[in-house]
Amino acid sequence: MIAVPGLSAFSSLGILSVQALPVPVLRYATLEAPDPGTLLEFPSGGEALDVPVPVPFLPGMDEVEVAAATAALGSRPVERSTDHAGPAGSATVAALSFAPPVAGAPVSLLRVEIEGFSAGNVGVARTLLAPGLTLSWAAGSSTATPGALPGAEALHLLASPESGPPFLAAPAFPMPGAGGALYGDALGGCALSATRAADGTVRLVLTPDGGTPPLAAVNLTVVRLAADAPRLPNEGQPVPWRAQSIRAVWRLHPAALKVEAIGAGKAVTVAEMPGDPGRSSIGFDFAAALRGLARPAYDAARGAADLGLALRVTATGPGAARIRLDSTGLRYLRRPLPRPERLALRGAPAVLALTGASPGLRPEALELVLEGRFLPERLTDASDDAPPQARRGLVAEGATRLARRTTLTEAERALPLVRFAVFGRAAAPAELLLTLHAGDEKRVGPPLGPAASLALEPAEAPSWLLATLAAPVAPPLPPVVWVVAQVPRGRFLWHGTAADDDTALLSGDAGGSWTDAATRPALQLAVREAAATPLPLPLRWGAADQAGSISPDASGGAGPDFQRRLLLAEDTSPAALAAVAHAPLALSFACRRDVDLSVSAATFAYNPWTARS
Repeated sequence: MIAVPGLSAFSSLGILSVQALPVPVLRYATLEAPDPGTLLEFPSGGEALDVPVPVPFLPGMDEVEVAAATAALGSRPVERSTDHAGPAGSATVAALSFAPPVAGAPVSLLRVEIEGFSAGNVGVARTLLAPGLTLSWAAGSSTATPGALPGAEALHLLASPESGPPFLAAPAFPMPGAGGALYGDALGGCALSATRAADGTVRLVLTPDGGTPPLAAVNLTVVRLAADAPRLPNEGQPVPWRAQSIRAVWRLHPAALKVEAIGAGKAVTVAEMPGDPGRSSIGFDFAAALRGLARPAYDAARGAADLGLALRVTATGPGAARIRLDSTGLRYLRRPLPRPERLALRGAPAVLALTGASPGLRPEALELVLEGRFLPERLTDASDDAPPQARRGLVAEGATRLARRTTLTEAERALPLVRFAVFGRAAAPAELLLTLHAGDEKRVGPPLGPAASLALEPAEAPSWLLATLAAPVAPPLPPVVWVVAQVPRGRFLWHGTAADDDTALLSGDAGGSWTDAATRPALQLAVREAAATPLPLPLRWGAADQAGSISPDASGGAGPDFQRRLLLAEDTSPAALAAVAHAPLALSFACRRDVDLSVSAATFAYNPWTARS
């Protein structure tokens, strides 16, 4: 669990699917509380309060993609009190009123506190029933005594709007008749608390049961009923009463609430609701607004720790609100290829380097989109794959000649030979002449065509050097073919592996005599078939002195034309993604058939909340 300021806590990451890439969804889990979310208080109304939507800033990104954003908002009441005097003279009504700071703001009566209550000095005893305490005023006395008096009239306190019938009473009026209990009280009741001081003064507190009408003005009346004939409220007779002071406590909601998504100095309204919506909270979706704000916020947050996104809540009038962030589904995208990268696979592996967003940031996924076409040319079965980057090899310069033989299958002898390649490097600027020869297992035979000339610059590491024949060698081809290398100018190193056979020969007298070379330099021959049948197209990765396989066949077995979408994710390629945080990711494509390949798109996806961990 990760604490989020202003919120309760943060749960595990969920996953949504957008195309093939996972999108992390930050879900906010509120702590156990009866009223979850962040409390916002508006003492005067008109204040704008912000709740952050936390999204860490990660450098080097090309796009901020928003998949989801949800929250919930509800108004919460605040209390305001007003002071009033009790009825004077023969008056029977105390008028309680509250003027909300903003016209139309929802106001309701929360409770009434009456200090020094008295039933008046009259010629008949009166009694007020309260839970746990019965108070009586004897005839001709304004001092309350505990307990009931015989023949006393029952007193009820009624609350009414400025005009209209009462809406609550204390004590409550039961429904008349034998079955009245089935329907509840005839008039809404309220909780009545009564206390009597030693000097006989009484304090009453009336608290409505349940909700009350949204009234900002209430009339408080006391009526009497004969003890032996209980009646309905409209049959009670108002009587004068006294109070030293009256304090009314009102419940006040904002007149209206507005929510805006903000970022980079811009604001977009995402929700509007009345101050008292009738529910504790109402959910809303602000993903569309966040999509429009995320990129400007990212551009403005260069070097900051956070994007500075937030939800701004404005209340028209005094009150409070609670806002609860539920989820934010967001990821960063890095596209290292500004345009499709075209790779011509001609026996030699092709390497494509993809640079991540920034050192230290680990992507959560990499999506590759490949398009390609298999060509009729392929390597012969005896051709070498790329050998390791060994420093072993044979040296050709001056009168030194190097020869390497290879064999052809019966099927290959019936095909035109179009290309050959050697694996090596120039130690100094050099001219390399390569000639195809017939022959047998022991001897180099006559040439099969003119020499191919390659001009080479010095290189630190060996590579495949291709020689495409101006005119293919037509079939039938000999069962054994030799490639002879000579260097009229410079120095050439033909790399390979150690060998104790006569696969390769060395001559120090310009081909006059040959000896075993004790090394098998790498060689490839390519023939052209009638149809371009698919062959496996392995895809490997390398980075930061690590390497591994991504796919044994990136083409998916399709051909001759193919399209493929590949996904590297945490569950399939965790080592490759971890390596991107430290070095560019080198993708190596290889195939024994010629392929025109295009990496049309590459997309790194980063989780904002875990990329640095």
